[in-house]
Amino acid sequence: MNNEINNCAICLTELTDSVNTLTCNHSYHNDCINGWFKALEKNKQATTCPLCKRNIVYIKTREPLSNKSLQALGILLTASIAFSFFEQSKNSGYALILLVFIIVTMEVTASKGFINRFFNE
Repeated sequence: MNNEINNCAICLTELTDSVNTLTCNHSYHNDCINGWFKALEKNKQATTCPLCKRNIVYIKTREPLSNKSLQALGILLTASIAFSFFEQSKNSGYALILLVFIIVTMEVTASKGFINRFFNE
């Protein structure tokens, strides 16, 4: 068995999660290859594979939203929807149902630790 296939050629540790396979079929940890590409870019060099030196198209992407950001977005979205329904509702029964829904949603969220983690991170 060839160890090079199972190890990242940059950090020399085993390839597990967060693996990026380039168009040349060489694989690296995401952090390792992104660091490699950033260093090449900084030095105004073409982005190439560390092993075979083939040119690789490196597309910068936005980082995915963190759990903290997603939780904040969920809270804002819930509040926005609630406010919209409450504002449009002429029936106090709907307003009461909406209020109960919001309270239950916030309680479930808090019981799972989302609120505490969001405000304490």
